[in-house]
Amino acid sequence: MVQDLDPKLVKSVASIVLSRKTLAHATAGCVGSMLAMTLTYPLDRVRVMKQLSNKSKFVIKSGGESESKCLETDSDNSYYNKNVFSLLRDVVVKDGVENLYRGLMSLVITLGISNFVYFYWYTALKAIWQRKFSPHLGTLGNLLLASIAGTINVLITNPLWVAYTRFITTKGSALNIETSKNKINPGGNSGGLFSSLLEIARNEGASALWSGMGPSLLLVSNPSVQFVSYEKLKEVLLSLKKRRRFP
Repeated sequence: MVQDLDPKLVKSVASIVLSRKTLAHATAGCVGSMLAMTLTYPLDRVRVMKQLSNKSKFVIKSGGESESKCLETDSDNSYYNKNVFSLLRDVVVKDGVENLYRGLMSLVITLGISNFVYFYWYTALKAIWQRKFSPHLGTLGNLLLASIAGTINVLITNPLWVAYTRFITTKGSALNIETSKNKINPGGNSGGLFSSLLEIARNEGASALWSGMGPSLLLVSNPSVQFVSYEKLKEVLLSLKKRRRFP
């Protein structure tokens, strides 16, 4: 079957997939997402701190019986009644500016790779479509290609997201946000991320790295619709701009 493929077609597709334009779009998407996350990460961190500072419900086992209690966090250590700016100031004063970015590396690496894969394949598929079918994609064509690119992204990067999720929910990672009786570890360094990846594969088998892929594939529609909406709005705005400039 491979021998029956038109060599010219294969060469044409390869030239698109391996083109500088495809690589440039993928790199731009990757760098843009990493930069956006780096700038907003401190806000996300204080959001988690604020959410964890509310009342926490525990199940306490004693004498073979379980009992549910609602425990209040210490008012001196609670962030619940503080606003975002007060939280940012407290973290900086107590632990330094670097503490606002603790745990960022593992998330940035995972997010960057994911966006690189998505934009790489979306740009390549779009170029192939425009060369072989029609220069104009349309809304449905954009949605289709965005969904295919999203599916490829999930298939390739799902192990990274599984490792990242497992890593931030286990003790010993680089970032520890504590309430009175709870601890969550949302972050860590890239070494811990890849160590978690290898540990899962070694202890649970490689198939465990693709766990949860079903729901992830269903969620492909969310960024696909968002990206298609962006493309459509961009076309409309550019069209309006041209009409004003050239009546």
